[in-house]
Amino acid sequence: PGKRKLPKKKKEIETDLTFSPEITLDGYAKEYWDKLHDRLKTQGVLKITDTMELTMLAYYCGKFKELTDQLKGEEISCMSDKGNAYQNPLWGALNTCQDKIQKMLIQFGMTPAARADVFEELEQPENPFLEFTNS
Repeated sequence: PGKRKLPKKKKEIETDLTFSPEITLDGYAKEYWDKLHDRLKTQGVLKITDTMELTMLAYYCGKFKELTDQLKGEEISCMSDKGNAYQNPLWGALNTCQDKIQKMLIQFGMTPAARADVFEELEQPENPFLEFTNS
């Protein structure tokens, strides 16, 4: 589909990732790192250079969870001293986290459309009839 050229050789993938010593994650972020690392490692899409991006993804997932916990029971809008309504600032922070997470999920092939692109390249079998094409 798309008449794209077939990859000439399989990509080599390093799956031995260790924690980045510069950044320490805790709480929900550490839980998400463990879950995401294990899932992506199992799928074979991680390289050692992905450590920082995965750390940021886990960080924002942790912040998203913390914000959703804070927003339980909170109103969507707040009132100023002058009686004007404005959006609860936590909702803005939550939306920012959601946008960052969505962009990073795409990078790891963790959305349906992105997954099709990432795994199509990884799982492309050798075509035995390729030598008979006129390309």
